[in-house]
Amino acid sequence: MKPSPGVMIEDMGHKIGLNGVDNGRLVFTNVRIPRVAMLNKLNDVNADGKFISDITKPSNRFFKVADRLLSGRLCIASMCLGGMKKCIYTTIRYSQQRCAAGPTGESDTPIMTYQLQQNALLPLLAKTIVYNCGHILGKRLFANSDGREHEIIKTLCVIKTHMSWHNEEMARICRERCGGGSYTAYSLVSESVWGAHSGMTAEGDNKVLMQKVVKDILAHERHEELEHTKPEAKKAVIDAIFKMNDITSFDCVKTLIYAKEQWEIYNIAKRLQQKVLKEQKKFYDVWMYELNEQIQDTAESYGERYMVESALKIMVEECMHRGAHNLLY
Repeated sequence: MKPSPGVMIEDMGHKIGLNGVDNGRLVFTNVRIPRVAMLNKLNDVNADGKFISDITKPSNRFFKVADRLLSGRLCIASMCLGGMKKCIYTTIRYSQQRCAAGPTGESDTPIMTYQLQQNALLPLLAKTIVYNCGHILGKRLFANSDGREHEIIKTLCVIKTHMSWHNEEMARICRERCGGGSYTAYSLVSESVWGAHSGMTAEGDNKVLMQKVVKDILAHERHEELEHTKPEAKKAVIDAIFKMNDITSFDCVKTLIYAKEQWEIYNIAKRLQQKVLKEQKKFYDVWMYELNEQIQDTAESYGERYMVESALKIMVEECMHRGAHNLLY
């Protein structure tokens, strides 16, 4: 239970939260690892000292190793989901009991009755329910991805990014809407603040993961593995919008979410084609220095469509309780 000679183990130091997490530094000084003791599932070094791997392309090797982080991303999303539920439940219950000045001038009116509080909290509650549905389908995909292997990486990445971002937004708004009551540690609302910040960078920085999401989307678009972005599907969506009389209806909003994703994919693919093929610029330079906003917008649109589609599947197709079905839909 002690470090071997030449091995130094050191704690990362005090953090803004989650100090129980065992992040640390390992430093090896003149330490030799036997070749046969290497972690060599994907790569190896033979007796002659030659590096060997069945995966010839270096970038593909990297992504194959990084695939092992998928379970961690799902776990981060799970922890964020738990934080969301605790945070919004605590805030709503507090708002139902915390009274302020009402029509009589007395402090006899729960602040949850105010439009200010409702407009801030109820959309967060609704979004949490929708994200919960996306998380459920993400777990199913992780448990069984047969025939859907092309979906798993970008889906779990976007679940983690969207849920940790939502957790951060919820924690910030809920803490504010509870005033000084949530500034105390015992309210536990503050735990969601640093928990969300940890989630936004754990198992991959969210913005960087969004780049991976879009790379996968474009690769699958080329192979026509995205059913809802095929030409006939795109035309059907656009035609449906023009036939709608009420742009505030749920069907119209849902269709616009689909159309926005399709437009973002089309736009970034066209921009890449213009800059790489016609202007002869290097893909890396275009991707890293010129199209950042389009990359982030495309990934966000994909995530929004995925979450809405997941919610409809859970709430509409699978919810057997009539009262719950009517309320959720």
